[in-house]
Amino acid sequence: MTALQELLAKVEVGEWDTKLALKALPESHVNDAHEWVDPIGWASRAFHYGDLNAAKALHEWVIDDYNFLLGFDWAEVWLPFGSKLHKFNVANTNPARAWLIAIIKALIAQEKAT
Repeated sequence: MTALQELLAKVEVGEWDTKLALKALPESHVNDAHEWVDPIGWASRAFHYGDLNAAKALHEWVIDDYNFLLGFDWAEVWLPFGSKLHKFNVANTNPARAWLIAIIKALIAQEKAT
């Protein structure tokens, strides 16, 4: 089981593991445009505080083609693989957490595709 899969399992049952997130997600850093990039912080804020801006920032940073839909209690992320479009739809009473789970599922699919 990869670190992303372990993180997904924890997040789906309502647990957050910072050490696991450090293994699974890209490290925080300053990019070439001198902007602070904080994937782990964004994921943590989406999980703990329901921060939709953090979920959006994470999505835009870790997924190249960032198509998504967001509802009151669900999120959907779309990723193209070859000629097919794959959807990762997640229901959760916390839309930011649903979005985080969908992002992690999409990242796992990307990992498997490469």
